[in-house]
Amino acid sequence: MYTSNIRVDWDDAPVGRATVVNKKIWSAETQDFEPRVFIRIHCTSTELRAQKEWMTVQFGEARYQGSWWYQELTNDLWMSDSLATFWYLKHGK
Repeated sequence: MYTSNIRVDWDDAPVGRATVVNKKIWSAETQDFEPRVFIRIHCTSTELRAQKEWMTVQFGEARYQGSWWYQELTNDLWMSDSLATFWYLKHGK
């Protein structure tokens, strides 16, 4: 039996920080509900404030069920799956 002396260290991702949410959004063009995938990231209020500023500069104003939006009451940042991919690559989380 082969045993390796290679050691791999990794950091576990924060549990429950990001949640994949499947929604159906009304489309004015097709007059029907279309399936969309959003990523909800739970932040602290300080993180959310900083992320709102960064997201506005990068992607424009927040729009509910648009490409991104936020909920201050729950400190959640919502974004489309394509923006979430970019966000994760940028922030490394």
